[in-house]
Amino acid sequence: MSMHNAASLLFVAAAVTHLILNWKVLSRYMSAQVGESLQFKRELLIAALGVSGLVLLAASHAFHLP
Repeated sequence: MSMHNAASLLFVAAAVTHLILNWKVLSRYMSAQVGESLQFKRELLIAALGVSGLVLLAASHAFHLP
């Protein structure tokens, strides 16, 4: 495993740990923001699909998926 892949796995582990430790605060913040984001529903959907596509592209590159 290359240094780049090892660093990316450590980053993902740190991000998951961060989400677990701060879940209550993050969920409260997100529920408060839902009312405001409903007016930007289309933009939110486009952004979520774009980010998901980039993540899948990066994952397929990192793990050499066809």
